[in-house]
Amino acid sequence: VNGQRVEIVHSEFASKPTPRQRRILEREPELILRKEPVKMPADATPLGDVNRPSASLMLSRIRNAENVIGFLSIQSYSVDAYTKEDLEVLQTLADLCGGALERIGATEALRQAEAKYRSIFENSVEGLAQVTPEGRFLAANPALARMLGYASPEELIAGVTDIGRQLYVDPGWRKALGGILQSR
Repeated sequence: VNGQRVEIVHSEFASKPTPRQRRILEREPELILRKEPVKMPADATPLGDVNRPSASLMLSRIRNAENVIGFLSIQSYSVDAYTKEDLEVLQTLADLCGGALERIGATEALRQAEAKYRSIFENSVEGLAQVTPEGRFLAANPALARMLGYASPEELIAGVTDIGRQLYVDPGWRKALGGILQSR
């Protein structure tokens, strides 16, 4: 606004999409080129300098495949600032943004799932472990370390190099259990 950067916070947007926004979200990108004198339409959401309506606008859906997740708008106070080719570039950019936003969401969901799993694993009162087929611990929780007489999971993992030989009364039992698991 007046040459200065202004942050537009989410609360400044209407809770329901305007008719124009719905049209963009449901259909195709839109190029709007207004003529002088430029007036703010009733269904517009003013951004930036609200006393100076945009003369040229490009609006496009942000999508990933067929999922529409928002829209991207570029505006100029100059008349005839954009072309149909510019609108095609904006749609390509919006599609790239859609893919990036989906990946960000998937990454965050994975991070949350891993944190949840880690919390369950670490805080379980039951002994839990991940082991290799050869009989080495990959991970163990504190409960298992305590059950087996170790001060920490790290000490258990370092101290037990052959689960069958070191922890089973009869190492053959571990081989038998492995056979049962492999047959399923």
